[in-house]
Amino acid sequence: MATPTTYTFSIENDFPNHKVASDRLTQEIQTSAIVTVLDCISTAGDDCNIVFKDALSPTDESLLDGIVAVHSGEPLPSESQPVEVTNKPETLPNLFPPGVDYYMTGCGDDIANNKRGEGVQFEIASTTTETKTLESQYLDYVLPIGGCVRWSGAGPGCWATMEVVCPATGVTPNVGNTGNCNVVGGVIVPAAGDGAYDVDLSAAVPVPAESSDGYWDCTTPDTGRGVITPSANPGYAAYHLLAVEVMASRYINRLPLVPAEGDEDIVVTMTTPAVVRAEWKLRASIYNNGQATLYVGWNMVCGRHTTV
Repeated sequence: MATPTTYTFSIENDFPNHKVASDRLTQEIQTSAIVTVLDCISTAGDDCNIVFKDALSPTDESLLDGIVAVHSGEPLPSESQPVEVTNKPETLPNLFPPGVDYYMTGCGDDIANNKRGEGVQFEIASTTTETKTLESQYLDYVLPIGGCVRWSGAGPGCWATMEVVCPATGVTPNVGNTGNCNVVGGVIVPAAGDGAYDVDLSAAVPVPAESSDGYWDCTTPDTGRGVITPSANPGYAAYHLLAVEVMASRYINRLPLVPAEGDEDIVVTMTTPAVVRAEWKLRASIYNNGQATLYVGWNMVCGRHTTV
């Protein structure tokens, strides 16, 4: 028997702009891949209560966390609302939040020099039997929705993989046991000045807690990395910090590169795009099964705030 279940979020801490528009949030949930039917949304003080007809699965909870993390808080436009005439190009309605536009790119950002759109080029060349890997990163969060992989010089047994990884958060031992954290089975938990380790939260990497059993809160700003703080509800927070690397998503898994030259479009439709945070990395790998001139290049289509 279905049991109505309420999921409560902090308007100040969980929503990026510290506000909620129930009509837009309803639309975002109803057009997402969440299976369980939404019942209603209400707010009271700092609480935003999202009620479903039944309890969400761990996957649906993760999707809900992602929707909340990028919710703009802006109400949907009224049909009678006047339309401002500008000389800016118009785009069709989409699932991106306000301020986010389509962004097609063939490179990441230059993280070291804080330059957007000037990072490593999305291409790998190989002349021998080997696996080669290329990593890229963005200064702000992006919302991938597709892309295209192209190759030449391939042969039987050659493949390509692309995934998103959450790098390990580094910790340093605190010999006096006055650190700000402890590490339990690779999970970093906050400590009140009596921990065995120290963690630099400005360089830490938040990992979504699929069962909402994390120990840390993290903002999702339009630009830059989020601000990580120990949660007031440890064990029930939205994020973990992990001392080990984990994979967040795998977009392509050993795509066969056949024939010798080819391309493959990857398009995701009818779903709310998942957030790839600025703290995470995109990793592409190719395997050359002995070809002399294997070349693989790709581009990515995503949503991104207008910073480039």
